[in-house]
Formats: sequence, structure tokens, C-alpha cells
Amino acid sequence: MCTGYDGRVAISNICTSQRKGYDICPASEEGRSILMDAYMPLFESGVDYAQILDQNHGGSQYFCHSRIHGHPVAPGAWMTETMQNLLGEWNRKAGKMLFGCESAAAEPFIGNLLFSDNRYRENALALIGNLTALYRNDGAKFLYAGRMCKASVVECDHVSYPCDDGTVLELPAVLVSAWETGDAHALLLVNHTASAAPCRVAGREIIIPPLDGVLEMR
Repeated sequence: MCTGYDGRVAISNICTSQRKGYDICPASEEGRSILMDAYMPLFESGVDYAQILDQNHGGSQYFCHSRIHGHPVAPGAWMTETMQNLLGEWNRKAGKMLFGCESAAAEPFIGNLLFSDNRYRENALALIGNLTALYRNDGAKFLYAGRMCKASVVECDHVSYPCDDGTVLELPAVLVSAWETGDAHALLLVNHTASAAPCRVAGREIIIPPLDGVLEMR
């Protein structure tokens, strides 16, 4: 099972209102065997479609820091390779059965997960589109090959999101991360709300458009 950075295997905190259990590490030979034993009756059933990954949004695996599963102890490209190999094996075993996952399949898994549960209403798609455009323009040199560093303090309003268990999640309206490459430094300021979000950085007010991000050069 997936192991935390402290070396412990803990009960999963995913959808605890429905179930309790552990997250399988598909890079482990034993984990892959458990999954194959569980899925083979499904593969042989002849059904047309299976949401083969539940709670694995996009098709990736959960983090695992185990030192005995044969993978690096930190997240990395090995996770993508593991899932591509695993899904490819399942595709071959299942023949013409279509697979999907929750949300849209991430780019590395599109060929394996051809019919996914993309439930993201209009705001989420707008945010993703705007941030993708920012990345492809000015952001790539920082976000692709840059180094993350400590961010400045950003003052902004907070927004509330009600949770299924009755609690309320409070988040800043503007999320911030800092990046550097060579002698260039930048703050990435992201407004995940549907209204313009003012914020103050080093005493200067900046207004972030709704569902968008701004790369502030430092």
C-alpha cells in the first residue's frame, strides 16, 4: 500500500464518508497483482465501458514514499510511467472495453482512458484555459524549468466553500507561488474565483482578473 513520507501506511482520507481502506501503490509488484486479480473478472465480462480509476482524477496514482516497492522515494516521472504501463496492460487484457477515469484524462493517459467523466462545469474550464495560455506565453520559462522559491506575503480577501460534512473551507481568493530562473524572479498570482480579486504585494495593489492568473515580475 502507499506509504507516507514518514514511512507509515495510513488509512486513506479519500471519500471517508463512503468507505475506509488503503491506497494501493501500482509500482509495487504485489499491488499490481492485487489489482489484476480484482479486475480480471471485469475484463472478461464483455461490458463496453468501465470507469477503471475511481478518485484518481486524471488517471495518475497517489504519492508513495515506500523504500521497498522498487521506485524512488519521492514523486516523479516514474509515477507517470507506472500508470502508462499499468493501463496499457489493462487495455490489452480487456480487449475492446473502453476505460475512463474521474475528470478528464491527463495528457499522458489519453490513449488509455478514452471515455472519461469530465464533470467540470464552465468556470473550471475557463480557469484551466486561462492558466494554460499563461503557461504557454510568459510562464513557461519559470514553471517548466524554473525553481520554486519562498513567496512574498500576499494580502487578499478569503472565500468560503461549504463541505459535504458540514464544515466550511476558507481559502485566500488569490493563490501565490514564487519562481526564479537565472536572474529573473516572478510571482504567480492566481484568482480561482469568478470575480476580480484585488490583492496587495509589497504595499502595491494588483487586481487579478476572474478565473485567471498574473505573472508578476520581481
